[in-house]
Amino acid sequence: MRLRGALEKWASGVLGMVCVLLLLNLVWHNVVRAGSPKPSLVRQREPEVRKVLLAQPEVKDDLSKYDSQLKTDQLREILARPKVEIERSPFAYPAPPKPPTPAPGPTPGPAAPPPPPPIPFTMIGYSEKTGGVKEALLEDKDDIYVVHEGDTFAKKYQVTKISPGTVEIVDQETRQTAQLPLVTPPNQ
Repeated sequence: MRLRGALEKWASGVLGMVCVLLLLNLVWHNVVRAGSPKPSLVRQREPEVRKVLLAQPEVKDDLSKYDSQLKTDQLREILARPKVEIERSPFAYPAPPKPPTPAPGPTPGPAAPPPPPPIPFTMIGYSEKTGGVKEALLEDKDDIYVVHEGDTFAKKYQVTKISPGTVEIVDQETRQTAQLPLVTPPNQ
């Protein structure tokens, strides 16, 4: 324990001395030597003397090497050439190609009318009253109807025949006939 404590004292003393030396170095360079002129680190270069090579006296510039004589006969020949016709402006965006026209074939007749919508009812029940009067229970998504043979219901449907397993219905607008089978509920 004593050895360890002595080592810590010596280490803190050495570190303190290093700090004092660094502080003295900082003061010396920034305060004491502040008044003395500092040497410049960048060497100033002497201006270079440029030597300009003069061109030869017969060649004054780049254009002088070309013939400056106007040759009128060549000019007349160039102007006499036919002008090239351009089909379109080179600056205009080209139009998309036209699709080929189909060959005329037999003209189709008028389209067949769409089939009428299916009759929206299901038969959910059947009963036979005394005297042989048959009635059926029909259901659509909103209502339940109790109908007899010959009845008109839902403003446009007429019951033509009722049997224990089916009901025959005619749509009076489209003259569509449908036979609706008895639907039994699944076992619960």
